[in-house]
Amino acid sequence: MDLLSKKTRSEKRAHWKKLLLDWKISGLSQADFCKQHNIAYGSFSWWRRRLKSCKPELESAPTMIPVSVRPVAQPSSERIPSIRIILCDGKRIDLPLDVSIEQLRVVMSSL
Repeated sequence: MDLLSKKTRSEKRAHWKKLLLDWKISGLSQADFCKQHNIAYGSFSWWRRRLKSCKPELESAPTMIPVSVRPVAQPSSERIPSIRIILCDGKRIDLPLDVSIEQLRVVMSSL
């Protein structure tokens, strides 16, 4: 029996939300991500469809998730370094690195 099967429903949901976010950030195909993380592709696809609607759960409070920062190759000298927020529906929000805390609060409160 694997460790995931002993988790509660909300723990499983949180686990798969994090995996899906990690996949989106990785830039890998679903199949490659699953291979690298030893995840059954069918399970990954099932959870992706299930969580795609991103409907907030009444029982869970908003949470912050850990992020890792990694250098990204800049294809053009015109690109400005930014903070990228990837929403669960795949939409992206790019903010300049010098965004003020107040501006960030406005953006985050509108999500």
